[in-house]
Amino acid sequence: MNYTTTINDASVYGITAAREAYNASLPQTISVPSEVEGEPATEQPNPALIASDSGYLDFVLARAIESWCKMYAPVVVSPVPPVEVNGVPQTVSKRQAKTLMELTAHPAGNLWIAANEAAEAITDPAQRIITVNYLRDSQVYEYQRVLSMAQSLLGMTAEQVDQMFIAADKL
Repeated sequence: MNYTTTINDASVYGITAAREAYNASLPQTISVPSEVEGEPATEQPNPALIASDSGYLDFVLARAIESWCKMYAPVVVSPVPPVEVNGVPQTVSKRQAKTLMELTAHPAGNLWIAANEAAEAITDPAQRIITVNYLRDSQVYEYQRVLSMAQSLLGMTAEQVDQMFIAADKL
């Protein structure tokens, strides 16, 4: 189904303001550990930032539709095959990710515990709420968002996140 709407100037202003507020709630850069031992980490733009108003509308509407479907239309829909990039799935289910994280050892007990503790320790209240809710309430984990969180909260490398998504996709 396609849906078209007209957005007036006041709506554009509101959408832009909402996108900017959302982006302001996220870290503007993420620290990416060097792949060369002993080299310092580099700061890179946060891939979770949304660059355009149309991208922000897609982001908001996708979550609204997901919410409405859970609440009002419990219809079984055939899953769309996950998209892969260089052999790495770009989404995994919460069940797959959580199972793998609970099976992955970490000094905190397991990676699921470590991720929750790191999310709860975020000092910015808005960022903490967004991160905790994404971690605990999302039914699907998106690679780019998980990569950003795993790098900034747990110091994981992109290669480690790739391997986690590949392994989780098999569960």
